[in-house]
Amino acid sequence: MGVELYFSNQLMPLADKLHENLKPDGNVASILEPPVVVVPNMNLSKWVKLTLARQSDIFMNVEFQYLETGLWQMIRSIDAGAMSEPDRLDNDHLKILLFFILMAADREASDLAPVYQYLHRSGAGTASDFEIRCWQLAEELSRLFQEYEYHRSDMIHRWLSDDSTTDKMEACQRWIYRKMCSLKDQLGRLVGRPLQTMAEYARNVFAIGASGPNQGGHPLARYHFFGLSQISPFHLQLLSQLKSYFDVRIYSLNPSREYWEDIKTPFEKKWIQRKKISGLKLSDAEWSAGDLFTDADHALLSAWGKPGRENTRLLCQLTDYDFHAGFPEIQQPKTVLEAIGHGLLTLEGRDDGPTPLAQDTSLQIVASPGVRREVETVYNSILYNLEADPDLCMTDIAVMVSDMARYKPVVDSVFSRRPHRITYNLVDSSARTESVFAQAVLAIMVLSRGNFSRKQVFDVLRNPCVMKRWEYGPEALAIWIGWADALGIFHDYENPAARSDETPSGGAVFMAAGNGTAADFPDHGFSGCRRRRGLRPFQRPGAVCRYQHG
Repeated sequence: MGVELYFSNQLMPLADKLHENLKPDGNVASILEPPVVVVPNMNLSKWVKLTLARQSDIFMNVEFQYLETGLWQMIRSIDAGAMSEPDRLDNDHLKILLFFILMAADREASDLAPVYQYLHRSGAGTASDFEIRCWQLAEELSRLFQEYEYHRSDMIHRWLSDDSTTDKMEACQRWIYRKMCSLKDQLGRLVGRPLQTMAEYARNVFAIGASGPNQGGHPLARYHFFGLSQISPFHLQLLSQLKSYFDVRIYSLNPSREYWEDIKTPFEKKWIQRKKISGLKLSDAEWSAGDLFTDADHALLSAWGKPGRENTRLLCQLTDYDFHAGFPEIQQPKTVLEAIGHGLLTLEGRDDGPTPLAQDTSLQIVASPGVRREVETVYNSILYNLEADPDLCMTDIAVMVSDMARYKPVVDSVFSRRPHRITYNLVDSSARTESVFAQAVLAIMVLSRGNFSRKQVFDVLRNPCVMKRWEYGPEALAIWIGWADALGIFHDYENPAARSDETPSGGAVFMAAGNGTAADFPDHGFSGCRRRRGLRPFQRPGAVCRYQHG
């Protein structure tokens, strides 16, 4: 019963400890119930499975869950008084509710003035991109509301119990949040099952009193939380409440074996010095003993370590600073990268530390003029290292990018070039960038709300799904693009009021801008134009093939 915390600066020691703790012993609740390993994402889950499979002859009957699902299951198992399990209001459900609220935003509601002005930017009427703005704002608000519940629960409680606020933006968010709660409750009554967020469900369960811990003296169910690099105060508080009901093991990365929770960022130092905040201001005894500003902090931990520092502090407070250290034996660093890791581990990377090593290839910084050249440099570097090191495998190499949607087309173009020399796999990609069908749907939605510009039309026409459906190929598409370039066409609607023998009837279109089709356009003359779906070719001297009804 309780929480056991394991720290290491590398994943392998944590994986070894997880493998050891997963072995069945006499303290398991039931041999038929698989142990649960909670991971933050799919990639780490796959890595843990492969790593543990290599260490065992047989690796099976282990259940992997994500953080929200695992915690929800733990709460549900101790909620003995509930007749039926409530449905979890996840981020997708929350976005749909917020989208419904924004689509029906009332102009007369004074608290909604900032949102109404954003959604109706034209002043009167509805903006052309009204639905897109509603959905994008719903996505952002759903993320913010979830962060508020996890990190600023006091503000959420104030919103639900008090109406007084002087900030217009906060009043707007409070109105939307309370409206969302009202709709959520109405929806729960309609379907017969309450709809609750994680925070709301936990608050209700522990408020009414959960089933007593360890009834009958039976072993507790064991949950393993592996690789949670950043966890919110809400989740830590929830684990603190659940530790009386479960055997919880937490495996977390910690870059340093030394105490580094007092290292402050440059902005925090300035804040302390300028504002003299009493809670963070150093005492006279600390100044006389030599405070943080007298001895230089570790530069990397000071600049980039704040999220990890806060996570480490919260985890240590959960166990009252009782943890198992799994840091490997210290070896004399031979490369620049090893020296950096050694400095983080021992906090020896200060100005008075050891003499810097000579530059080598373990850490390289390359400036590139653009994204494509950057990817090409990485591609050539991988080929060079594979040829130079016979023991290096492709599975030992990882390439991380800052924006997958931006880099994916370039990565596909460079790494898939012929001859095909590198096999790779993309993770953290989305249907927006991975699925050509999803791209076709998005392109059609953009086209329906736009002005039929040349880019919007050809974004639809060049999609493989559209090309397959209308039975035309890249050659025909290249001809149409050439026509548009030669004629200087950007977007065009036929005038329905124009009635002349020299112009098509109203509703006829050029290219794909309307009810016609771009398929079967010939590359010369008009003899190849066929009748399709009630449209026949319209000819005029000096004009390209067009279609009209008839």
